[in-house]
Amino acid sequence: MDMKIDGNRVRREREQRAWTQEHLAGATGLSLRTIQRIETTGTASFDSLNSLAAVFSLSVADLRLPEAALNVQPPAPANWLAGRRILSMVGALIVAAIITPPSVVLQIPAAVVLWLGLELGMRAWRRTRRTGSI
Repeated sequence: MDMKIDGNRVRREREQRAWTQEHLAGATGLSLRTIQRIETTGTASFDSLNSLAAVFSLSVADLRLPEAALNVQPPAPANWLAGRRILSMVGALIVAAIITPPSVVLQIPAAVVLWLGLELGMRAWRRTRRTGSI
């Protein structure tokens, strides 16, 4: 699995030591093409990253890109009691109370069906809005 690393940092470390790419390839046991790819694209396998870190006397974390540069955001936790969902549940209960006879036995299943339909409809609407297709 390729990892995102700071290719510019690898180049700077190599140039500070006045090494050529060929010399770095020999010191790390990697191919010249691998060194060129790492410096150009900033991607390396974990083994290549370990070899570079060992040769430069750095930690693996020093060569990896910071999380902010990766634009990686952890997924938001699914909060089922978010404000929008509570409002949609209350709305479904009110609509069910209006359209069904005054019996809790009928109102609660009707409210659940209305709420699920609303949630699934909103999810589909957001998905089409995000992707631009149905």
